[in-house]
Amino acid sequence: MRELTHKLHITDNDTFESIMAGKDNGDRFVFYEYLVPRPLFPPVRIPSKIFYIKNGDTKRYYYKYNILVALLGWWGLPFGPMHTIAIFTNNLRGNDVTDDVYQNLTPEGVKHKKVVITSIATVFGPLDREMHKELSKCLRKFAQIKGAFVSDPVVGVHIDSQTQEIYIGLDNNDMPKCDTLLKEVYKYFYKHTKFKCIAKNDAAELSQKLKEQGTVIHCK
Repeated sequence: MRELTHKLHITDNDTFESIMAGKDNGDRFVFYEYLVPRPLFPPVRIPSKIFYIKNGDTKRYYYKYNILVALLGWWGLPFGPMHTIAIFTNNLRGNDVTDDVYQNLTPEGVKHKKVVITSIATVFGPLDREMHKELSKCLRKFAQIKGAFVSDPVVGVHIDSQTQEIYIGLDNNDMPKCDTLLKEVYKYFYKHTKFKCIAKNDAAELSQKLKEQGTVIHCK
């Protein structure tokens, strides 16, 4: 995969040793997002620095990003309001990339307050509540009309994308239904939200990550 360099929000008192020790204490690394509106087109999602949050820290780092989302996101009609609500909600918990940072962090990176991601652990994030509700409804209806899935689909939001991409993991035996399924899905969602079907039983890393990090949609 390509290397990705991210700035870190850490204090001058944080050392490589203290940060690594925090892994066992429940410390986390998260980033937030804000939007750049584009009238008639989906907005661009801009990530923040990656924040080092110690276990028990109650500071609400997402505030300034949600203020930006609230001020800017609505202007990109017609898609802005939908993305504004989704990102506003996601920012409340932050996008967790703890495993990725700990897997790639170096003493030199801490010194310069940056991390170079060469080995990725987190690929998929959870769907927001409204997206989960609508996609569940769609998949269940599809199963009722077209026949049950061999096994329940797994879905996840691909986090390394400036526009929303949602992957649907299907059993290998369900993959022939992919084109028909996507036609049904786009009856529920705008075309700008990209959906992709992949075989969840495939040995490829992306399929394995989706199974590990995605959400199972129970369709029976």
